[in-house]
Amino acid sequence: MRLEMMRCRCADAHAKQGYGNTKEDDGGMDGAHPFDLHLRETEELAIMFGVTDPSIRKAIWGHDLPDDQGKRLWGEDILKSETRVINALLRFGYSQWEARLVWAVTDGEGLTRRERKMEVYRKINLLPGAVILKLLDRCANVKHALRAGYHRKLDLYRGEQVDFQRECRTYNDPLAERLWDYLNWLLSQEAEELLFGTLRCCTPVE
Repeated sequence: MRLEMMRCRCADAHAKQGYGNTKEDDGGMDGAHPFDLHLRETEELAIMFGVTDPSIRKAIWGHDLPDDQGKRLWGEDILKSETRVINALLRFGYSQWEARLVWAVTDGEGLTRRERKMEVYRKINLLPGAVILKLLDRCANVKHALRAGYHRKLDLYRGEQVDFQRECRTYNDPLAERLWDYLNWLLSQEAEELLFGTLRCCTPVE
């Protein structure tokens, strides 16, 4: 499936989901923006960093489908099996490689967020290229949290950075290294002083 069509399909699948600051500041789905804002911002970062691989660009648009919309689209048991997720993504229009990229960044099973993310890190290390997708996603989320003045999310990502970097940074991929450096900067005090609360279009949390 062509990139333009995949953008439309994924945006439509996330159509009822929000993104950004939420009413309870809990990272839920009732945010101030349509969810495809996050997908567009992630692809814009990919372009900024020179990512031209259409498979990565298409995976950006579907990287949250299994976690956020999988049960609605494909049934309650979808996340219990890699094979089920891969086959569902193939039917959605992804190639085998693209589906595996999306699966690699889909949360694993676990009682806590940390357990689920540690499983993601394990899967990322099994698939070359998956770390690029996850870094682009994380950079876009952190940048938006900064610009929107979203303290809770920013603190969450700062708390996860040690695990993420320890488990997934290999220091042997030039593109990944540029993204790691950018992510670490976004999480810095310098970035907070420059960017925090500068995005005026977000609805403030009440």
